[in-house]
Amino acid sequence: MRKRTATLGWGLALWAAAPAFAAVDPFERIRQATVGVGPDDCAGAVVGDPQHALTAAHCVAEGPSPLSLTLHDGRKVRAAVASIDRGRDIAIIELETPASVEPLEVANRLPQVGEELYFSGRLDRSVEQLVKVERLGRCPSLPSVPRALFTTVDGAPGDSGAPLVDHRLRVVGLVHGGAACHIATPTHEVGAMLARLEREGPGVGGAGAPPK
Repeated sequence: MRKRTATLGWGLALWAAAPAFAAVDPFERIRQATVGVGPDDCAGAVVGDPQHALTAAHCVAEGPSPLSLTLHDGRKVRAAVASIDRGRDIAIIELETPASVEPLEVANRLPQVGEELYFSGRLDRSVEQLVKVERLGRCPSLPSVPRALFTTVDGAPGDSGAPLVDHRLRVVGLVHGGAACHIATPTHEVGAMLARLEREGPGVGGAGAPPK
């Protein structure tokens, strides 16, 4: 595997200057919320409440097969697809039992070009990268996404589904792929579906229904 290095130097002053986050290690928060999605060893993140997670749809097999998620502490949790949109490469996963982690929130906006985001990657090779959004545009493998996120993420195979997180610790995108996994699918449109699933309780997600 290609060695990766953290890209933090030019962003530390900005993080340290923000009093709202002075007591928070953003990468530790992200790692605690990150999950492994088997059997293809992708990544995902617990979001909204402790019983839901987001991952890339291409990490989830066709059909209603149950999933196994690995939490940051190594514990395995059974899960199932609550909603999936393969055109946008987003799947909402419902955990059989709540994860004992603090979920990340999901942003209701697109990140701006030039905005700095946190990226930690897959659990078993966690890194600390402060990356930038270079542009928003079309990606052939994301046919339903007019404004995919083209970023400076230095990713690797297996980082698919890993969250990109803004400075308010909100998920703004999930790693999709592309050259060195630079491209992410935005997540700003999944909030309403997550809220509905949280209101209606466990076991109500319809597998195959797109998040709207």
